[in-house]
Amino acid sequence: TKMEFIIRSTKFDKIGNVITKSKLVASAPCRTNVNLGNDTTICMGDVLMLNAGNAADSYMWSTGETTREIAVQDAGDYWVRVEKAGRASSDTVRVETVFPINPGFDFNIKGNCLPIDVQFEDKSQLRCAQQIVQWRWDFGDGTTSAEQHPVHTYSRSDTFAVRLTIITSNGMSVSKSRKIFIENIPPVANAGSDITICKGESVQLDAGIDS
Repeated sequence: TKMEFIIRSTKFDKIGNVITKSKLVASAPCRTNVNLGNDTTICMGDVLMLNAGNAADSYMWSTGETTREIAVQDAGDYWVRVEKAGRASSDTVRVETVFPINPGFDFNIKGNCLPIDVQFEDKSQLRCAQQIVQWRWDFGDGTTSAEQHPVHTYSRSDTFAVRLTIITSNGMSVSKSRKIFIENIPPVANAGSDITICKGESVQLDAGIDS
């Protein structure tokens, strides 16, 4: 609340006259508005600095800290209470955290007769300006690969647990696993129906499968 005061001064001259002067003085309380900004999302492992933004007499954060600025890494609601000249103001900001990378892959089985080739494709998604620096494939049959999009040949029919592990530029390692079933369907030969030919004639026989 704004307050106004009238200040008067009185003087006497040498012959006894009274001289009075008045002055209006206004006084307004100090503003203590604090704004921590909009709710935000950061990557796991990153540090976010929260600043109360006021030159105040005291600060009290939900974390128990009493400085103007604090560093946070975890998700949650953070509030600060600021006091100046007996007046207080507060604000709250919500911080969310996400993984810097979402691992994922797909595959394409090329054929149904052993040995069978399978094309694997890395489909990992990146956030927070991270980069993938290494891929590690485990095909579930005792073999591995460090390629981004490998082709692997399976020599037996079975269900295999395929795992892709990716390592990011900040050193984070994340894995994704999927099961893949390799089915072996043997080829069936079919030379056609029985036929009768005359002696001395010939006929072309086709087994009905590609070699």
